[in-house]
Amino acid sequence: MNTQSQGTGPGPFSKSQSEVQEFLVKRDRDGPLSFAGVLLAKATRQAGMPISAQILEAAVYQTRGGKYITALSKRFAVDPSLTAIVNALGAVEGQAGPDSGYNKAEVHDTFEAAMAWFRPGRLTDEIRKQLGLDQPVRIE
Repeated sequence: MNTQSQGTGPGPFSKSQSEVQEFLVKRDRDGPLSFAGVLLAKATRQAGMPISAQILEAAVYQTRGGKYITALSKRFAVDPSLTAIVNALGAVEGQAGPDSGYNKAEVHDTFEAAMAWFRPGRLTDEIRKQLGLDQPVRIE
């Protein structure tokens, strides 16, 4: 199992306005979310064998308007050298069965609500770490 991360460093608001980008975040049961904003933190976890892996990604964004977007996705990746074989067997995207992956995303008014959306786990731990939320609190 491998975890990769990409984030802004300590605190959720450390990106400058010059780094605002356009994003399109997919959702399975609703239309995709399109917004201008910044990626605050992103964590990726890969599990499985080298020829076929399950990839989980979690991300937190802040929109230009001050809303927060949380996203969680799961997809399967097949080694490019095996793609022809997989396609020949009929296991192409959309035919892989009910557990073939997902794309979830929500809009939140507050940063606290956005962080509460994530369930406990390795990806959430990595997101919290990137945002500087796991710093010790000194009590005298």
